[in-house]
Amino acid sequence: MVINAERPALRRFYGEPALLSFGFRSCFLPAVLGAAATLLLFGCGGPYPSNDPIPSGLELPTVSPYAPYRIEIVGQAAYDGAGHSVSGAGDTNGDGTDDVIIGAFGSNVAYVVYGEERVVTTIDVDGSGGIAPDYKIRLKIIGEVASDRAGWSVSAAGDVNGDGIDDVIVGAPRNDAGGNDAGAAYVVYGTKVERSTVDLGVFAGSGPSNTVGFRMVGEAALDAASSSVSGAGDVNGDGTDDVIVGARLNDAGGDASGVAYVIFAFKHADTPNIDLGDLAGPMPNNNIGFKITGEPDHNLAGRSVSGAGDINADGYDDVIVGAPDFIAQVVGDPSAGTTAGAAYVVYGVEHANTANVDLAVLAGPKPDTTIGFKIIGQSVLNNAGYAVSGAGDVNADGYDDVIVGAPQNGTGGLFPGYAFPGAAYVVYGKREFDANVELDVLDWPDPDNTIGFKITVKQDLDRVGQSVSDAGDFNRDGVDDVIVGAPTSDALGTDSGAAYVVYDQTGGQSNVYLGPVGTGRHRIVGKGADDGAGFSVSGAGDFSGDGHDDVIVGAFRGTVTNPAPGAAYVIVKRTPELVPPPTMVPSSP
Repeated sequence: MVINAERPALRRFYGEPALLSFGFRSCFLPAVLGAAATLLLFGCGGPYPSNDPIPSGLELPTVSPYAPYRIEIVGQAAYDGAGHSVSGAGDTNGDGTDDVIIGAFGSNVAYVVYGEERVVTTIDVDGSGGIAPDYKIRLKIIGEVASDRAGWSVSAAGDVNGDGIDDVIVGAPRNDAGGNDAGAAYVVYGTKVERSTVDLGVFAGSGPSNTVGFRMVGEAALDAASSSVSGAGDVNGDGTDDVIVGARLNDAGGDASGVAYVIFAFKHADTPNIDLGDLAGPMPNNNIGFKITGEPDHNLAGRSVSGAGDINADGYDDVIVGAPDFIAQVVGDPSAGTTAGAAYVVYGVEHANTANVDLAVLAGPKPDTTIGFKIIGQSVLNNAGYAVSGAGDVNADGYDDVIVGAPQNGTGGLFPGYAFPGAAYVVYGKREFDANVELDVLDWPDPDNTIGFKITVKQDLDRVGQSVSDAGDFNRDGVDDVIVGAPTSDALGTDSGAAYVVYDQTGGQSNVYLGPVGTGRHRIVGKGADDGAGFSVSGAGDFSGDGHDDVIVGAFRGTVTNPAPGAAYVIVKRTPELVPPPTMVPSSP
């Protein structure tokens, strides 16, 4: 294990540097406190389907019975940070409905909340309300050490151990097992066995218990491994799902160049712990996966990572890695400038041909596009790659697509003069990419929508693209949708936040403007000032058990109180068989 404590003070992982510099207008300072959680259901007004905001407020008997509704999952202790990370989790308990996972890093925990085949109005997740024992409602995953910040990142992992039940992955970027703040990620296996907690400490020490999952330990001190985590799909074609772990402060490619690690799954329930350092050096152990090294310097590759689906339709799943501080250095590059940002799609490959990947081969006028391709930010300070995700097949052409967030995008062309409204870009998959993709070609007034489309808003400092994800088929038209977060939107007060589900993008349609009313999208707004809704977003699978896809939105500074515990909102579109009787619920002050 490499131990290297010589880093500049600004590199210390006391918080997200980009958040402190460009994020919320008031700084969030987490404390490590105990937490519980509560699920509350709030009604929503507006006709179905609706393009209007989904508000907090009252569920009124006069609204359409098919209006969307919101299930609220709330951290109960100040500074919990619940909702800092959210994800659909798949079906982790084998009951036939999809679950969600919510990170509450301020309390060093993550919650897996189980889906239900009925609508409920109130659930006490810890079971104290007498509705059901806590193991019927949720699984609480507790970090090894209080300072680890477990739950900073969370994701579905797919079925990693091949037992037919979905698993999850949890990041703890300040874990010290590999050195001071080296970070660690944990795969926790799903099971039909009823349980209320998993203590990640079982993976520590000389005799770890790997029957419930396994730990991946950061390569070097201050790497912040697991600052992002994700399921990766089946990257090496062996029939089991793999995972990807980002370490944005690793120095393998230069100071803070960043790395990502793809870790292969093993089809048994006793995978040993993994030292990510085994993928470093001149003789890496590529039997366990491969390392993706960022370009030099200070690119922060691995700030965001995700599975990308099979973007080139070759039968192997691909991955995408965000590097939001990438500086375009090629003479004549239209995106040249400070922190334009970039994202890199790396193709999956047969296990026998696995090798480490240096993203520098995708630089310059003649990139090696046999291994993947680079998506280059539009202009100076865009921070493209701050968030990345697979998008599903948005344009229904048979190729999976990806989405890249650029929350500092200043939007030229159509809306000159607006300060950092942010943007997200969907890039379409295809059989071959013979060149890198430059996002400036998607800007107004003459975008090339044959390669994808841009999503933005006419509003200062909304930070559209802070979070991005696939959304499943939320509007039930048979085509995949995407969801984009804008956590500093002022829709219902300063920094109340918003998220947008965008759909109807088949046939190479044009760019999307997220105005207050429009076609092809739903807007989900925070409950009130400083909620920060949209800080994290994800598809939620079929959480409500009605056969249709739902979404989840994180608001790590919600709800209402100050200091706030944080919250996550699952948004469900009703069907006639899932309509509860009207109930009056107090609105936010």
